[in-house]
Formats: sequence, structure tokens, C-alpha cells
Amino acid sequence: MVDISSTNEAKNTIPERTKKKSIFQWKYTHKNVVNKEKKKIIIPKYTKIALINSAVLFVLYIFVKILKGCGIYLYLFGIGSDAIIQLLVTACGVCLISATAVFLLKNSKHKIIVAIILTIVIGYVTFIYSIFFLLTYWGSGCYDEFKSPDKKHTVVMYNTSFLLEGSGLIFEKTSFCTMSYVSGWWTDDGYYPFGRSDSYDIVWNEDNFELHYNNGMGSEKNVHQKIDYIK
Repeated sequence: MVDISSTNEAKNTIPERTKKKSIFQWKYTHKNVVNKEKKKIIIPKYTKIALINSAVLFVLYIFVKILKGCGIYLYLFGIGSDAIIQLLVTACGVCLISATAVFLLKNSKHKIIVAIILTIVIGYVTFIYSIFFLLTYWGSGCYDEFKSPDKKHTVVMYNTSFLLEGSGLIFEKTSFCTMSYVSGWWTDDGYYPFGRSDSYDIVWNEDNFELHYNNGMGSEKNVHQKIDYIK
């Protein structure tokens, strides 16, 4: 004969153990889920946009460099390829730095410390970049345009002088926004002759133009160059 009371007691005992075990498992699982949520990395919307912008700017930088390598220089509103490249690099760097700064601040527990470190790093990079920019472009980078009397040809003089080295490039415009390299010029002691009307002459011929300029050694136009037009 089966003991009904002992059977009921066994039924009541088993669910109680199972219940305790289930509560323990739930607490353990819930704790892991909470920890995973705390460790989740957040990518701000601004960071995504800044990274996309930097990628676009980098592609444009490569495009301008390829054109320059093929002898095609951009020239828009007095701004040439070198300046455009510099602007693209600067803008790309700003986008990357800002994207990194926002990302670190968003995912850091110690925001004040991170902000101080970022300020020091950004200040240092800006200082070094400013020195490089001044040393590279100080006294150079200016363009001067000269049109032929019939308006069919436009020659552009570009000053690339650095410290005591006087030199530059000569271009001919091929469209409203491009120009091609045709020759170069050199002077002494960083002298730039094309900023004064009495230090150069341009003779426009049918197939070429003659350039006469002072190289900074004396008062006469002692350098003569004959340069063919771009066909």
C-alpha cells in the first residue's frame, strides 16, 4: 500500500529546490547581461559623420595628387593644387581628431581626465603643424596671371621660393579650373621678379612667348626664356 503523505512531501520538496536553483541562475544571468551592457561601446552619430567626411576628403586628396602627377594642376579663384591639397589634408585631420575626441569622451568614465589629455595632444599637434606650415609656405604660394593681348593664352607664375632660394613654376591655363606646367624660373636670394612691372617683360608670339626678367643680380632683365604654348 502506497503512503500518500510521503508522496505529497516528496512532491513539495523537489519544486522548492528547483525554485531556489532557478532564482540563482536568473540572478547570475541577469548580472552577466548587466555587465555586458555596461561594457558596450557606443559610437556617436557625430563620429560616424566625421569619419565619412574624412574618407571623402581623403579620396579627393588622392584625386588631386593623381592629377598633379599627370601634369594637370587645379587652379580656382587664385588657389592652386598645392593649397587645395593642404586644405584637404587639414580638413581631413580635423575630422579625424574631432571624431576620435567625441568617441573617447562618450565611452570614457573619466571624462575630465580624457578631456585634459585630448586638449594637450590637440594643442601639441596644432603647434607642430603651424610651424611646418609657416616654414613651408612662408613667402611663397602666390600666383600671378598674365594674359596675351588676344586673350587666347594665360600664363600663371607660381612662387615657390623658400628662405634664400628663389624659384617658381610657370603654367599655362588649359581651362577655367586647370593649368599645365610649361617651365620654371630661378632667382637669387629669394627674389620674386613678377610682382614689379619694371623687373620683367613678356613678348607674346604666335607659337610661343618670350620671358625676360631680373634674377636679383643687378638691375637689368638678365634672364631670357622662350616657352612654347601648350598645343
